[in-house]
Amino acid sequence: MKRTIHLPVLDHFVVRNYPLYPGKDGQGLKLDLQDGVSVLAGINGIGKTTLLNLLLRMLIGPAEPRKAERELGRVSKRDLTLPRTFDYFSSRVPDKLGEDATATLTFRIGKRVIIVTRFMRDMTLKSVTVDRARQKVAGELEFIAQLAKWAGITSAYDFHITVRYLQFFAEDRLPILWSPGTQFEFFKILFFERDLQDELNEAFAEIQRVDTNYRNRRHQLEKRESELPPVPETSDISIDTLRKLADEAKKAFELADEDSERATNQYQLARQSFFDADEALSRAEISLTQAEANFIAADAHFIAHCLPSLDDKLSFLMQGLGSSQGCFVCGTRGKKQHSDISKKLRQGQCFVCHSPLPAGHRALSPISSSDVRDVESLLEQAHAEVNRARERRELIELELQRLGLEMQRASSKRRAALQQYEDLQRSIPGDVPDKFADVRSRLEQERKDLLELIAERDRHVEAYRGAINKGQITMASLMDSLRQIFTNYAEAFLMEGVSVDMARNTPFKPATGAKQVNIPTFTVKMTSSTFRQPTARRSSDSVSESQKEFLDLAFRMALLDLISPGESMTVVVETPEASLDSWFMRRAAELMRRFTQASATASRRLIATSNLNGTTMIPALLGILGDDNQVVTPRPKDAGHLVNLLEETAQATVLRENNATRLLEEEIKRYVA
Repeated sequence: MKRTIHLPVLDHFVVRNYPLYPGKDGQGLKLDLQDGVSVLAGINGIGKTTLLNLLLRMLIGPAEPRKAERELGRVSKRDLTLPRTFDYFSSRVPDKLGEDATATLTFRIGKRVIIVTRFMRDMTLKSVTVDRARQKVAGELEFIAQLAKWAGITSAYDFHITVRYLQFFAEDRLPILWSPGTQFEFFKILFFERDLQDELNEAFAEIQRVDTNYRNRRHQLEKRESELPPVPETSDISIDTLRKLADEAKKAFELADEDSERATNQYQLARQSFFDADEALSRAEISLTQAEANFIAADAHFIAHCLPSLDDKLSFLMQGLGSSQGCFVCGTRGKKQHSDISKKLRQGQCFVCHSPLPAGHRALSPISSSDVRDVESLLEQAHAEVNRARERRELIELELQRLGLEMQRASSKRRAALQQYEDLQRSIPGDVPDKFADVRSRLEQERKDLLELIAERDRHVEAYRGAINKGQITMASLMDSLRQIFTNYAEAFLMEGVSVDMARNTPFKPATGAKQVNIPTFTVKMTSSTFRQPTARRSSDSVSESQKEFLDLAFRMALLDLISPGESMTVVVETPEASLDSWFMRRAAELMRRFTQASATASRRLIATSNLNGTTMIPALLGILGDDNQVVTPRPKDAGHLVNLLEETAQATVLRENNATRLLEEEIKRYVA
């Protein structure tokens, strides 16, 4: 019997005392998430991606998989670990976050209502409430395991992966449709019974363990065999002579060893001196930068004091334009420039930056030319200090290079002396240790043990193949449903004919040296301008960038429909607008809106980010775009919801430009009822 999985449904979100999201009234960000499509609209750099990551981390916390992989099908250690530090959100604001900087998310899993509050500084838990009852949580990993249990998912790791890469289509998304191993991993998590999951996971982990052991031991065997001395040959030289030569070689080695150690110590001292010189240069360059800024400010202050009024500045500039000197800035001569400046002033605009002229004049505190010269003198001193620091670092760098070569030569001489000494030692009859025979015997046994490891790995591969065959039955039962759902979503985005087939023999290697197995995967087939019959698209290289992204999103939506039929759910999407032209923007919006309308008995919510860029993406997502690409009025009943992040987030630099603010506000007004 197929399990029903209850993924989190996001209801209410509050962020307090976090400078990036001050909120409309300065009391923090507050989002009431509703059924249908909600568009988080803003501009580049305003915090859209950070907001989606914050929603994600409210659910999964700061934990990470023990071993991160771009290919989820390669993971053998399926558990989570807590990082020493998690400063993703605290690093995005200049000031240290206090205890009052928190985020609270209210969400549902099945019939349970969960309220979780986390500290923004590191995403650790502050409090958890379940169905209005305060919970005492043993730890972060235990909390995620409990969420997994309520969701109907086998483990905390599986819950983390499902929410992060299936429910969220965010910046760090992994391809599912285009990666056979990742696709099979999700089939296992979402559709296979617990016993079969355990069988697959245990067999895969054993394959990985044995394969790693085999490769490490083989490497060591090969290394030891290469270092094993050859069997000494009979020599005509007397034993006494060989021993005398060996003693001399030993003394030569000891001298070379001392020289090598001395050269290494000298190099390390020089290396530290170089680091110190480099740091001194950095400090001098910082001081120079500050001195340059001080001089520019003083110079500008002096000129502004000398020419305190706009009329003075105009007269100063006009004298140049009216004389043979020309413009004091660029040297251009002519009456047209004189006329343009006069016209700007008559219109009440600054002739330099075109901003409206303020009423009155700004009072300036006086500054003398001697004060400017003092600042200039400090600037010259800073220049001189930078030059001295740079010369010192260059000299030390040259010395470091010389000592590095000396260290290499001494090390090579030491190795050669040691080799000569060991060769002479081995050539003395009766002095060759019996241990070499024992070593060769042990190495021969190691070769036999490696053959046993290969056989053991093959046994685990066969067990894994047998478990896969059991999963084939489950996948076959899903074939028709997945084909129908995925086709509906895909054709909502594409103009091409789309179909889905299940391939039972997709090749997959569970480990580097292991035998290949075949796993079940679903493959999309599409028509195109050159192929009138649907052809298989087995990799993302066989489709356009926009098709790759949204076919993968459509496949996720189909999986979500299959695991939770009739269940409420929330999907979060970071819209990849850069890969879409205006036509596909509308088709992509239709795909996402169709997902929220797929269930007549449960609420569907899709949260999407989008840029305010004058395109059709936002009105199309909201469902207010007419056939003529104009916003329709009155708004349809099923129109989406707009969250204006310009009102909720810290002011971006571009919004200090009056024209930019006006244009963005005008665009927002078009989408608000």
